[in-house]
Amino acid sequence: MSTTDSSQTEYHRSYSLPDADLVFVSRDGIKFRVHSPILKLVSGVFRGMLSIPHDTNEGPDDPIPIDENADILAALLDAAYPNIGQDRRALWETLGKSPAALVAAADKYEMSAVMDDLRSRIFHAVPLTLKPTPIMMYGMACKLGWESEAKTASSETLFLDLTSPDSISDLEKLDSRDVLSLQKLHRERRDIIFQSIRDMIRGTSYASVLVDLYFWQDPECVSIFDIEMRCEHGSKCSWYPGFDKGKFIAEIERTIAGLPTTI
Repeated sequence: MSTTDSSQTEYHRSYSLPDADLVFVSRDGIKFRVHSPILKLVSGVFRGMLSIPHDTNEGPDDPIPIDENADILAALLDAAYPNIGQDRRALWETLGKSPAALVAAADKYEMSAVMDDLRSRIFHAVPLTLKPTPIMMYGMACKLGWESEAKTASSETLFLDLTSPDSISDLEKLDSRDVLSLQKLHRERRDIIFQSIRDMIRGTSYASVLVDLYFWQDPECVSIFDIEMRCEHGSKCSWYPGFDKGKFIAEIERTIAGLPTTI
């Protein structure tokens, strides 16, 4: 769908109001009629820029070039403007596709209130179907110094295999320090579980099996729970401790419940 109104093809559909006193033009050539008082209130950069005396030869319709593309600029204005009935479609679409670029623009133009609003929307209001992957959400939160959101996003990566092609593709876009922190969380959880297993089976004849990673990767590994430990002559060994399935599962569940869940 076009981002412009059919009757005014050069102006964005949501920002072509006749009472606006300022015109922006995005990097891709779309014009926006905006209100300077609103921009002065929400942006330190625009407040400074608009306080500079302009050339008397410049008219109100002479556009001011903006570095961002129309989708980012429209979303930024959607977040900055009070709710006056516009559908804010650009905001929600951009929050789903390019949240980091939108936040970067808000930061660039010193829109602190908008930054706070975007922070809340990205992590608490965007539908799951529109959200970026947990790894990308984590990376963005880390980059912006949003500690609580980074912790939340790191916990949402726990169901992911960090060695899968999709995860690797996402991790390659993150800062290496943030990648290491996430890998440390996943590795620590795995090590705690395996240490718990080692502690339970230490000294048993099947210890070497249960600490073997290849065993746990075998789809039939669960069969170990149904094995009856027998002596060489086929009779059950009364002295042999055997394998207590219930106790083993209960201990693993207890261990899993106590695992660290965030970076």
